[in-house]
Amino acid sequence: WDKVNIQYRFKQGATQSSIDRASEGDAEDWEVRVVWGEGATYNLAPGQSEWFAFHVDKDVLVATATDVTYDADLNSQTPKITVNGKYNKNLEEGVDFTFDFSASDAWTYDVPLTLTPEGQTKYTWKDSNDTTVKVKWTINPDRIDRPTLSGDATVVYKSEDQTWAVSNYLEAAMEYSVNCGYHGSSDDCVKFSDGTITARDVGEYTVTFSLKKNYCGGTNYEWNSEDPEEVNLTVEITKANLVLTVTVSSITYGDEAPVFSSADSTEDNYGLAFGWLGTDDYEQIAGDSFKVYTDYVRTDDGQGDVGVYPVKYSGFESRNYNKGGNTDGTLSGNSDAEAPYNELPYTIEVEYD
Repeated sequence: WDKVNIQYRFKQGATQSSIDRASEGDAEDWEVRVVWGEGATYNLAPGQSEWFAFHVDKDVLVATATDVTYDADLNSQTPKITVNGKYNKNLEEGVDFTFDFSASDAWTYDVPLTLTPEGQTKYTWKDSNDTTVKVKWTINPDRIDRPTLSGDATVVYKSEDQTWAVSNYLEAAMEYSVNCGYHGSSDDCVKFSDGTITARDVGEYTVTFSLKKNYCGGTNYEWNSEDPEEVNLTVEITKANLVLTVTVSSITYGDEAPVFSSADSTEDNYGLAFGWLGTDDYEQIAGDSFKVYTDYVRTDDGQGDVGVYPVKYSGFESRNYNKGGNTDGTLSGNSDAEAPYNELPYTIEVEYD
């Protein structure tokens, strides 16, 4: 075999540009021959041979990208690309192919990969005759816990702001909206700030949390659970009982009927004290139909029937206070649906002088 010389050449008719850019082993049409040297003991005369044609196919490449998870601490992420052929494994980026791509938001992207001039002589992409192919690369949303309410959701009115802490709230991941129930005014509405729900007046309030959309239209986060997208946290403030205290228990036969003041005073010597909470006052009563009275009536002759008269009230409406309760001083008795008035746990006794 030391007398044998194997020679390769491009198949006759190959263009000069093809020859110039290719090296031995490139995917092209080739010819090969055996040249016998002096002293060879074969039938062919020295230097004689035939050219035999053969073809080297390009290796077919498949590219994949390794999916990652959204990372708020990174400005962007670059995909890790793996390119393998049937015979050539782990091709080198920058030598056989190139790409220039990065992203930050959670989404599925098309990453373009382009064969280099050198790579084009040896490889082709699977399912593509182009020098560029696109590979799918996904940045998956980061998984987070859903916001939850800490403490009791329902409390009683106190004439002051009441708060509820929201656990797992992440401002970068979530947006929120508030629903004030039947109270439309923004002054009456529930507020949410820095992970805390705040409300003052009686009502049922809902704060709805949803995942923020990113620039691509997806979300960079997703809930750990499989519950619906939105999270509704509802808190409620229920009415407090209002204590009315009547400080006079008797009058003298023949006196005028008691006229109770509509404020905290002893006007006309008949006291009616309101047990407001905090800084509340008579403005808590809606409208002007509220009154406290008895059925005692002074007659035309300046007298009146002696006896014991229950103290009654009517027309009581309040957002934050009940008009029903126990007989310990809170408004009590029949409901308006059963009678036009309610009785207080007090009586006025009309006595002989």
